[in-house]
Amino acid sequence: MTPNSLTDRTKTTKTERGIINGVAYRFFYSDGSGSFEGGRANGVSYDAVNPNWKTYCFVDPISDAKACKMSINNLGIVVSQDGRENVLIGSDHFPGSEIVVRIDGETPIRAAAKFGFGAGTAKRIIERLKTAKKVATRYQEWPNSYVTDRIWELYGYRETLSYIRWAVKHIR
Repeated sequence: MTPNSLTDRTKTTKTERGIINGVAYRFFYSDGSGSFEGGRANGVSYDAVNPNWKTYCFVDPISDAKACKMSINNLGIVVSQDGRENVLIGSDHFPGSEIVVRIDGETPIRAAAKFGFGAGTAKRIIERLKTAKKVATRYQEWPNSYVTDRIWELYGYRETLSYIRWAVKHIR
């Protein structure tokens, strides 16, 4: 892990690039955004063709609550400063539809898209993904109720999760 600087025309932004457990990463100290490899040898450049884990952190403008999110394909994990963690599948859900995650061919885990996974279920999913090899997700997108499925290997998951858990404690 070696810090360096990325310079644009108006300012210098401190970044960090490196490899942890064989997974390449890059993030920006200014806002916690960055990327971790989502597949072997994907790299973390902006023009990476294969999907990578994206991270970003934010502060709620009303409550000042802090959170960080990681996402790849249509799967997202959000970690709040108070320790709550949530699993998100897709966006713009069709009314009355469900979200589904299936880990390593096990029994699918389902929830109403409107409400999402409960806290206990989300925690179990997040922990189970740490040792999983493959995940499948499904949701129905508004307005046409098209089913959107994704299946992929979970390369870089543990490293990205570890980073956002660290970052949420350090953002200002």
